[in-house]
This record gives sequence, C-alpha cells and structure tokens, in this order.
Amino acid sequence: MASFRQKPSGQWEARYRDRKGKMHARSFDTKTEARRWANDMEVDLRRGDWVDPRLARATFGTWADEYLGTIIHLRNVTRRDYEGALRTHIRPEFEKYPVAQIEPVDVRRFMAEKQAAGLAPKSIQKIRLVFRQVLELARESGAIKANPCDNIKLPRAQQAEPIFLSAEQVEALARVTRKPYNHLVRFAAATGLRPSELCGIRIGRLNLLKGTVEVAEAVTVVAGKTEIGPTKSYARRTVGLPRSVCEDLGEYLAARAAKEGGGQ
Repeated sequence: MASFRQKPSGQWEARYRDRKGKMHARSFDTKTEARRWANDMEVDLRRGDWVDPRLARATFGTWADEYLGTIIHLRNVTRRDYEGALRTHIRPEFEKYPVAQIEPVDVRRFMAEKQAAGLAPKSIQKIRLVFRQVLELARESGAIKANPCDNIKLPRAQQAEPIFLSAEQVEALARVTRKPYNHLVRFAAATGLRPSELCGIRIGRLNLLKGTVEVAEAVTVVAGKTEIGPTKSYARRTVGLPRSVCEDLGEYLAARAAKEGGGQ
C-alpha cells in the first residue's frame, strides 16, 4: 500500500514497495500528483507491467554485457557471431542509450540503415536476433515494459537454388582432386554432411562393414583457433554409406595404416 508524507520543503513524497519489497519514493508539488503516481505504480505492479526505475536507467551497453554473461548454452562459434554483431553493428549506435529510451521507431530506423548500407537479409536478421535478445533480458528483468524489437518486419533472405552434381560429375571431380582429398570428395557427395561435420569425422566413427558413419562432432574455427565440439544441432546421427565409398575408404585406410606401421 502506498504512503504519503509532506516534506519540510512543502513537497509531497509518495512511497511504494515493489515485488521484492524494495521501497521506491518520488516527490511532487501536490498530494494529488503524488497519489496519482503511486496509484499508477501499484496498478502496473498488479498487471505485471511495472518497470524498475533503476534498471530502466541502465544503458544498453550494460545490458549487453549482462546478456553476454548469461548465454552459456551457446556454442563458442555462435557466441563469437553474437559478440561480433554487437561490437560491429549494435553497440556503436545504442551503447550509451538508457534501455528504457529505445523505442520501436529507433529499431526500425536502425534496421533500415543497415539494409541501405547493403547488408544481406541474413545478416540483418542476425543483428535483429541479438538486439532483441539483449532487450528481452531487460524486459524479463523489469527494466522495460515491452521489447521494441518485436513486430518489426525484415527483408526475407532469398535462398539460392542449390546445384546438384550427377554421379558422373562427382567422380570426374574426385579424379582431378589431389590425393588423398579425392576420397573426401566422394565421401562428402555421398553423405551430404556439413563442412564442419566432415572435418570432425573420426576413424572410430566409421563402420565400413555395416556401411555407416556416426556424426557426433564438428570442427570450427573460433578466433583463429580450431575447436572440436558438438554438431550444429547438438544431436548425434548415423548416416549410411554406399558400398563403393566403403570400399574406397577401406583401401585408403588400409594403405595409410600400412605406411604408418612402417610398411613401404
């Protein structure tokens, strides 16, 4: 319940407690103004629309730092992408903004500028994703009532039509590829794995008798360093291999084992 008192200066001070029991106070020239403000705050608290004045004054940069400290679920390569979007695009524009002062029109104008600068639709979508997630953390924490990134339409990315090689073309490409990467050409064409997954395949994941490969790891480059981690979907899966690829790999691995074992 709000309380009121008249200060020695003649102003009226209104006070109320937030959801955590913390007291908030503000001074007004008249008791009517003080009562109206306190009532509005209590209505917002009951509706779940209340905004913490202290958190609302925190800058976007402060919330971005808080966000980066909480995205522990992301792969390192994804985290680096998000940090890059913040550092290169969002922070230069909104770093010093109090988070409560960022309006939807500011976000719309910002996105329009990125499009006018020639950024690809996918890049703009990623920027908006990171921007929105920072502001969503602020909203969930009680710093803003609504996320200004919501309900903003972005240009759609037009997916390029894929080009598929015929079996004859794959074999022709493999034959002109320097050894031992000719085996990789045939393996990649047969499995359709992502490049990071191809680089993460271990010999122990191959079962040439059954004609399968278990996809469990992926290799990525983060800040110039190679890292081995989970696949993009975090899920393991088993992919079938054609008999021709199994025979091709079997011959190559047998020859490599003989060479590494000293047989020339």
